[in-house]
Amino acid sequence: VPRTIQECHYEWRERPVQRTRRVLRYRQELRTRCEWRYRTVTKKRLRTFSEAHIHSVPYQVLDRTETRRVVVHFPEAALLFDRETESVELSFDGEFVTLNVSSRYYVYQETDRRVNDDAVVITLGLGTLDEDAYGRGSISGLQLSGEDLQTVVRFVDEKPFYRVRTTYYLMVLDENGDKVVDGMIPESDATSPLRTFSVPLAPGQGSMGDSVFKILRGYIDYRLILTVKRESVLFEGGELSFKLEAMRQGILDNGLFGSATISDLRLLKYPDGTRLKIVDEAANHERVGVIYSIKIERKGFWGYSTIGRAHWASDGSQEMLFLLRKGAANPIGEGLEEHVEQGETYRMTFRVLRTCPLFTGGQVSFEVERTLKVK
Repeated sequence: VPRTIQECHYEWRERPVQRTRRVLRYRQELRTRCEWRYRTVTKKRLRTFSEAHIHSVPYQVLDRTETRRVVVHFPEAALLFDRETESVELSFDGEFVTLNVSSRYYVYQETDRRVNDDAVVITLGLGTLDEDAYGRGSISGLQLSGEDLQTVVRFVDEKPFYRVRTTYYLMVLDENGDKVVDGMIPESDATSPLRTFSVPLAPGQGSMGDSVFKILRGYIDYRLILTVKRESVLFEGGELSFKLEAMRQGILDNGLFGSATISDLRLLKYPDGTRLKIVDEAANHERVGVIYSIKIERKGFWGYSTIGRAHWASDGSQEMLFLLRKGAANPIGEGLEEHVEQGETYRMTFRVLRTCPLFTGGQVSFEVERTLKVK
């Protein structure tokens, strides 16, 4: 019996696994824009070689030479001393002679000109200076600074030019009209730039030492009178004079009247009791009023307790000595509640009030505190 044999075949194939992924697609874009460009077209003409490289230059041909002899007559008053020079510049354009004189000493002006066959004779005369320029406006900065032996007068003469002799007379008056300074300031005291003066005004000092009658104080009002006399052949009439005035308002330096003026404050032992010594070096100033006050405290077990207060006006004495006994005949003794005893510790609060219109603010006040013990 025929039989059919079936064969089963198994076929293995590898099948790819499909996976999805995001695909980015790109595209190229070409963008264009229109640009307008301009240019200027100029028409040029072609030149020949000769036109491009050949040019003409006008020039003047002198067919003769002209010369002039010049004679200059200076004025007799225009004298020069050793090492003094002036420069003369002449120019000639073929027809006219031009003269220019440069001088630090004189001013010239042409007064006559004659042309001879062989020379041009020029006569010069002296010119004049502007008297307004050499007057009051030529002196600036007149002032008085400092006091006592440091007093100085200052000013500037802005016209130290040409042949001008200047004399300066200074007078200083105090507030009562009395002369404090009266004398002449020599030109030799001036320094550069221009003619700057800074002259000491103290007895026995500098060129003005013999002309200072009193030491100048900073708290006194002073009036300055400067008389200036100028002499020169360049002025009409030969001279020029004028006066300048200035005021120096008196002031007092607050810093010079502070606590440093109390040079001594201590307790001293005397047979009749304890005394307080106070030294005020600025107490005798003639323009300053002084008022003192003091508080005296005694140290105890629980601290300090006040045992006395006092107020009094200064009589101008620089050194003061007070007996610290209750009821003593002095301002402090009258305000004490008990005697100041030896071996105790006391705290002194000493206050000073100085008054004067010349102070900045009209017054100076301060206090000095000391812890003292009588041994």
